[in-house]
Amino acid sequence: MIFNKNRSGLPNQELKAESFNLTDLVLLIGYKLTAYIGGETSIQRVVDWLRNGLPASLEPRMRATFDVVRPIAEVESELIAQEFLIVQRKEIGLHRFPARMLRDADVETARSVLMRVAAAEYLSNMVLNIDDVAIRLQAWIKHAELPENVGYSCIHWKDRLSLTLVYTGLPEEVQRKWDSGIDWPCWEQILTAVPEMSCARSEIDFAAGTPFKYLRSQVLQTTNTDY
Repeated sequence: MIFNKNRSGLPNQELKAESFNLTDLVLLIGYKLTAYIGGETSIQRVVDWLRNGLPASLEPRMRATFDVVRPIAEVESELIAQEFLIVQRKEIGLHRFPARMLRDADVETARSVLMRVAAAEYLSNMVLNIDDVAIRLQAWIKHAELPENVGYSCIHWKDRLSLTLVYTGLPEEVQRKWDSGIDWPCWEQILTAVPEMSCARSEIDFAAGTPFKYLRSQVLQTTNTDY
């Protein structure tokens, strides 16, 4: 049974807002993940779906997957969206991995749970007054009394504000925590001066080997109204 996009008989342009295009999903997450979520092991099955149509039984699951990953790709990248699907997450219980949840769980449950998880991790690090936040953060860094061999730097560029932590000569367990964005030095002081940093997202610059937290300007958020 093949999914028919125009089930109502209305002109295609009238269904534009409701249509789902498997090609868009494949471009975001690739053939392998698309096949996996569809319960297949061969990417040839995805090729067949693209050529001949997606089975009706799989359309809701693929549409849910697209709904989950598209907002991540829009604010981050396709690679980050793919990473979201394959990294283990304790928030989703026994399924452990978002891709597995999208493959095996009730579709609407998977969509609801994973959209909340994605919103909390990737879409909530927004502030309206990013210029003011940058000024306060830079002022705090200028006057901060930091531990030895520890430093902060702040970069404000266009719609993003990043706070980078630089350190040397620390125990490995401390480095692992800091690289994960946990227990940064003087963090409570930072939040007192710049409370907006509480919603910053943690990342690591693999080229430089330094962790950073960043905020985005909310004025550019125009497409993710469901969040």
